[in-house]
Parts: sequence; structure tokens; C-alpha cells
Amino acid sequence: MKKSEVLQIKVTPEVKKSASFIFEQMGLSTGDAVNLFLSQAIRTRSIPFDIKVDNFTDKTVAALEEIDRKITANDTSARYDNVDDALEALGL
Repeated sequence: MKKSEVLQIKVTPEVKKSASFIFEQMGLSTGDAVNLFLSQAIRTRSIPFDIKVDNFTDKTVAALEEIDRKITANDTSARYDNVDDALEALGL
């Protein structure tokens, strides 16, 4: 039998309860889930998931992607130096 070591981490009670519930639904203990995470980190030599700020709504992300596509395509749509000029062009 492989020797095990103890790894202590601090989490809020809410995080522990929520995570444990999810892991139980998958048939895993919290320890099993942590071991899976650590094994994947070792295998990939990275954090095994994307870490990103998710502050934008889907609508905002779509608008930003559209802007990026237009810039990439060198779109010649009207451009404005400030918001007031853009709003004026829209009649607002």
C-alpha cells in the first residue's frame, strides 16, 4: 500500500460544503478530487483548467468579439474619437 501524506488546506465552510456535495454526486471524496487535481497539474505541468475573469455578460462578449473581427478584417466603418461624437452620429 502506498504511503499517504496529509495536506491541510483552509477553505470557507460554504466552499467545503458546496464542493463536497458536487464531488459526492460524482462518486468522489474531497480527497479524491484534490488528488485528481494534483495529478493533472503534474501531468500537464500547469493548472489543469482555464483561469480567467468572467465579468462580462454574453452580450458584451459578443460585442467585443464583433469589434475584434472588424478590426482584424480592417473594416472601414465609421470611427469616433469619443462617445459623444458616436452618440451624435446615432442621433442620440
